[in-house]
Amino acid sequence: MARWFSGPGAACEGSRLVPVEASGVTGFGAYRADPQGGHSPFAIQVIEVSGDRIVGHHNFVDPDLFPIFGLPAHLED
Repeated sequence: MARWFSGPGAACEGSRLVPVEASGVTGFGAYRADPQGGHSPFAIQVIEVSGDRIVGHHNFVDPDLFPIFGLPAHLED
């Protein structure tokens, strides 16, 4: 994961995360910086944890999912 975040995932720098619950586990609504200001929905991220380790990181790149989780359509700065 670290290799991806410091490589291709660097495009997400400056993103914002809003916590959600997804299927009983921790998740986040990920918002990318919007060139017109604020942050726009990008993906729902679901994190699976076992003990003290992350064992799964699932990304659902579909902004249409945000209303299902009660997340805002846009974040202001």
